[in-house]
Order: sequence, then C-alpha cells, then structure tokens
Amino acid sequence: LHRVDRRQRQMCIRDRSISIHFNDYAGIKVNTKVLYQEQEIGKVERLVFNENEIGVTAIVLLNDIGAKYAKKASQFWLVEPVIGLVGSKNVASLLDGAFITLLPDADLSNDVQTEFEALEMAPTVTQLPYGLNVKLVTKRLGSVRVGNPVLYRQISVGEVIGIDLSATADTVNVFINIAKRYAPLVLSLIHI
Repeated sequence: LHRVDRRQRQMCIRDRSISIHFNDYAGIKVNTKVLYQEQEIGKVERLVFNENEIGVTAIVLLNDIGAKYAKKASQFWLVEPVIGLVGSKNVASLLDGAFITLLPDADLSNDVQTEFEALEMAPTVTQLPYGLNVKLVTKRLGSVRVGNPVLYRQISVGEVIGIDLSATADTVNVFINIAKRYAPLVLSLIHI
C-alpha cells in the first residue's frame, strides 16, 4: 500500500511539472515563485542549462491551482523590480526577489501543455474579462502609464491596463478598463 501511495504521489508531481525556457536567466533561481494575481501557484524546482542553447530551462512544480493554467496559450515571463527616475515598478519583488507570472489561456478547455517559451517582457493587456474595455488611440503617450487611474470628475472610474504601439507604429494604443458600475457614464459621453 505504501508503494502505491508513493507511485501515485510521484505521478501527481510529474503531472503538475512544467518547463519554461528563459533566454535571459538573470534573477531566476531554485525556489523562484510563480505567482498569479499575487497568489503563489508554483515554484522553480530546478534549473537546466543546455550547452547548445542560450538561456536556461526552469522546471516548475505547480500546485493544484496552478496546474489548471498549464494550457496551450498561457504565457509566462519574469518580473523584476524596476527603480528609476521616471517611476518604479514591481517594488514588492525587491523584498521577495524576482518571480514568474503568467497570462493564462482564456480557454481553460484547451489542451494541457508542459513546455513553454518565456516572453522577454510582459504582454500588453488589451482587455479584462470584466468591466468595459475601451481602446484609445493617440499620437503620443505623454505621461500615461499602466496602472494610472481613469478619472471622471476626479473620481476613479477605471484604470489603464495596457499600452502598445499601433501595427504601423504611427500611433499609440491605450487600453483602459472602466468599472462595470461606471460603464453607462462612458457610453453616454461617446459622441458619434
């Protein structure tokens, strides 16, 4: 009976392991956490260096919650602190160290995947599954940053969730999400 339990336990562990290849492995080490929405969903168990490849492959053991995100279109990347004159990002990682995060596959019914190529930087978030998603187009970005509040009469009604260049790189796309309760205000202000 003990042997069966150990075998089942090893199968469960194997079924929850994924590999993520990083071209730049600065900041990644054994025990680096994998976080999603500030919750730990896994941890780097070991690092595999391959002489024939640039970078490193992190073998990650996902917990029960994290295992459901090991899907075909999920995207992973490393988050490190950025301190600068223009602004600071990911300051919490100064204390706990760099961490891996993800943008999960929107379709959780997709096939399970165990091998991933890490993104070099976070993907641009263009919409959230809640609230009213709006895309604004402008010639210049100015001082707008991801995380900035969207204000109406000095009340926060939403947030900037993504910024990216247009496909032709002649304009900037600013993606905002308006809280559901304020969506009717935005819709009534749109003039066609």
